[in-house]
Amino acid sequence: MAHETFVSYAQNREDVVLARAFAPDEQPGFWIDVGAGDPVLDSVTHAFSLRGWTGINIEPSAEQYERLVEERPNEINLRCAVGRRAGFAKLYPAPSGSPGLATLVPRIAEHHSRSEPDALEPVEVEVRALAEIVDQYAPAVVDFLKVDVEGFESEVLSGVNWQQFRPRVVVVEALEPTSSAPTYAEWEPTLLAHDYQFVLFDGLNRFYVAAGEDELARVIAAPANVLDEFIDHQAFLEFKRAEEYALSLEDALAREREGYGTELRVLARRYRIMSDRAEHADELAANLRDDLAAAQIRGALALAEAARLAGYVDEIEATRTFRYTRRARAIYGMMRRLGSRRP
Repeated sequence: MAHETFVSYAQNREDVVLARAFAPDEQPGFWIDVGAGDPVLDSVTHAFSLRGWTGINIEPSAEQYERLVEERPNEINLRCAVGRRAGFAKLYPAPSGSPGLATLVPRIAEHHSRSEPDALEPVEVEVRALAEIVDQYAPAVVDFLKVDVEGFESEVLSGVNWQQFRPRVVVVEALEPTSSAPTYAEWEPTLLAHDYQFVLFDGLNRFYVAAGEDELARVIAAPANVLDEFIDHQAFLEFKRAEEYALSLEDALAREREGYGTELRVLARRYRIMSDRAEHADELAANLRDDLAAAQIRGALALAEAARLAGYVDEIEATRTFRYTRRARAIYGMMRRLGSRRP
């Protein structure tokens, strides 16, 4: 189907089945989406838009139309309803939190209002026949037509010139809004009468293939399944958030490692400085120890010399000569002192 895991944005995986049939990664194509809704949330066409396909998005709700214009500026976005013929009709706003349930059918709107008595007042919207829109905007080949108009499907399909407009696949919501009651008996005869073959009911929509498209009929006959290798959009968002969180943790870890690396480099530099200082101190201490040892040796030699001289003096003083000349030395010393006092 696709060259990588296909992300499904559609409410009931309709885009998975269509992508299996049309291989949008491999070739361009064109769609018409009646009741396009949000450009991303529950969108049957968003995955195709991301792959370069284009088409006509028809949406009467002002808020969703503006979102389409903002998100899909290169596509044909029309703010109108589609019916049997051109004119105007009342669009009943959807209940709160369910923007896709806006309807042109008063009976369905009344059902919605039971659960939400304060629902907004209906607004008048333009109605155009699909045949007119096709004549004005569509190329010769339209790959698929998708119709989801909350009970107005019969009116939409009745406004088509099926002899000239031959979309290869038609996908139509086939249940009453917010119900499991089938509605296709109202509009399926129109498709069957114009050589469209029913090939799949996916629990919400019915898929039809134009006569002569036997391979498409064969490929579309199975609902979305594990062999399609797709991932739901919400699961994909969770995965991306988890991936981004993991990347942020890796960045934080890298920053921490970088910080630790810087700190380790600073500590290593300090260690080298202290080591150099310690080595220098050891060298200085060794030199001082050598100087002290030398001083101790010189001191010991000086003491030994002093002792020797003292012994020599004692020997001299012990001689008779030293004793007999003691008085003469005393007189000589006194005369020197007196001589030094003369003017």
